[in-house]
Amino acid sequence: MLLFSDPERGRPFGYDVYEGLRPDGYYNFTGEGKSADQEPIRGNKAILEHKKTNRSLKLFVPEEDLQVYVGEVQLAKPEYFLLPAPDKHNFERQVFVFNLQLPEHAQSLPLPITNSPNIQNRAIG
Repeated sequence: MLLFSDPERGRPFGYDVYEGLRPDGYYNFTGEGKSADQEPIRGNKAILEHKKTNRSLKLFVPEEDLQVYVGEVQLAKPEYFLLPAPDKHNFERQVFVFNLQLPEHAQSLPLPITNSPNIQNRAIG
């Protein structure tokens, strides 16, 4: 399963609020859904059930006009946070923010940095 992260391009949908590398080395990846509360369906369900369905999670991040392959990632504990973020109409809604464990070599890549570095201290979904 391919995960494309681009906080800047996702700004109109609130994806820039949390998405990116945290100081603790984990990566926030915002779930699927541009308006209203995100639900555990479609892409979000597929991420949550990726081990059950024997699918790997492969993360890509932006570098100029390209997407760079970071590597295979895993859901860390907790697997996600449910947090407020604006939708495409600028209404507040709840989004899945998946808590990804990166491969060891990823720290050497030019990863986007989160605008909300301490979400691991927030309420867990």
